Amino acid sequence: MAVVTLTGHLGALGVIPAMVADRLGYRLVGRELVAQAGAALGWSPEEADDFDERTGGLGRRLADLFDRLALTQPEVGGFVSTFTMSYADATGIGATAGERYFAELRQLIEAVAAEGDVVIVGRGGQAILADHPEATHFRVACPQEVRAQRVDQRDHQGIEAARALVEHSDREREAWHSRYLGIDYRSPYHYSLVLNSDAMPDDLVARIITEVVEARERAPAA
Repeated sequence: MAVVTLTGHLGALGVIPAMVADRLGYRLVGRELVAQAGAALGWSPEEADDFDERTGGLGRRLADLFDRLALTQPEVGGFVSTFTMSYADATGIGATAGERYFAELRQLIEAVAAEGDVVIVGRGGQAILADHPEATHFRVACPQEVRAQRVDQRDHQGIEAARALVEHSDREREAWHSRYLGIDYRSPYHYSLVLNSDAMPDDLVARIITEVVEARERAPAA
């Protein structure tokens, strides 16, 4: 009944989670947890996505709206500059909703882990299941510029847009883990193993993770 958690900044994981789940014969869960947590609160998938490893939610929706207004009505620009906030700073607007979402997400992750034989991608699994006796936690790291190139290859919106997206995602992911889980996402001490997906191909990273999990399953109980 083993549990594997996998996490990585935008552009780091690639197809590694799917490879690991396939090699182990485990269930793979990730983004569907977002929709399920939102559904439990009566939210649409789009509303739930606002809180997926982000701390802002409503703050982001309003900031996006004012950004669009500023493009067509320059006179609102001054108001936008005073209103717009990062997710990391959005501790008031949307905070209660974010806490409700996180509580639902935590329950879902704990329930999935209780079933066992599962690979959980992101969503704070490494912290939520930190004390789970059969969980092994992995982080896949990769340099920011390499990840931006990967995102550009995927989205075809230009390297500058990809860099901005990666940098923004990194800030929000780290702020989310700090706010709701009280951890430094980058710290290696939350993981059994940290691997660099720029230093080796995805299939090798997946094989190493698989071998670690299988070796742990074979090891005698302490």
